[in-house]
Amino acid sequence: MPLPLTQAAFVAGTLIVLLAGSLSAKAPTVRLTIAGADLPAPIGTSDPAALASIWAGTFIGDPCQAPNTSWPRYRVTFHVRWADGSTETVEPKYIVLYVRDARTNAGFVYLPRRGEDGYTMNARSMLRDGQDGHWHRAQPEWSEAIARALVRVVAIRALSARSSVPRR
Repeated sequence: MPLPLTQAAFVAGTLIVLLAGSLSAKAPTVRLTIAGADLPAPIGTSDPAALASIWAGTFIGDPCQAPNTSWPRYRVTFHVRWADGSTETVEPKYIVLYVRDARTNAGFVYLPRRGEDGYTMNARSMLRDGQDGHWHRAQPEWSEAIARALVRVVAIRALSARSSVPRR
């Protein structure tokens, strides 16, 4: 006997929640790579606050208008650990653009749309219907973690530049 529609919907919803939790638990984000803007080379971070789940989308906030185009844009790649039996691999699985307003410290995330760099990888990992191709506010904790990684690079470059200046 078929289940009534409300029971079938409940069962389907439960399965989706369990599957999403299972994927998130089995494939955690273990590293982010940040590239672009004024960075001489990509940088990595494994700050726990930055390691948001691509499946849960805990780094993405509400939709918003595109941020100022003069602000530096960074490409953030989420690297996920996959376990397959006795083998573990870490692979890039999701890409977003990140922008930070230096005046207010607000962060913004752009999800690539079909045809843009990163979309194909993202679509293989997680489709976000209606969100791809749009800007969103970044979750504050995640944005702060990205900002800390970027600040470390700026500080290291400043120290390096000072140490290369001849002393008198």
